[in-house]
Amino acid sequence: MKRFGVGRLQVEATTTIQSDSRSNDMKTVLVALLVFVLVSQGEALTCYCEGKSACFEPLETCRYNEVCSKVMFQVDSSTTFIKGCTWKNYCSLSGTSSCCETDLCNV
Repeated sequence: MKRFGVGRLQVEATTTIQSDSRSNDMKTVLVALLVFVLVSQGEALTCYCEGKSACFEPLETCRYNEVCSKVMFQVDSSTTFIKGCTWKNYCSLSGTSSCCETDLCNV
């Protein structure tokens, strides 16, 4: 730290240095937050959503630890299906579903 004098000027120089340090810290936090948001959005999986599932749009964006799935049900002589995002661990539990991990793979 440079000393420009005694008393008031020295206090002003210290305040300026602390302010610059806080400003740099805040910029670092904002950049880190922006990178996190962009990366997490870039990893979002998009699946077809249709059938008897509660779909508001034909496409659905999966949350963390979800994959695309297509589940088939045989009721009497008709086949019913549900397409959409499914909890990843569900895929290993159900023998009537197919799961995939790329965009729009549950055709």
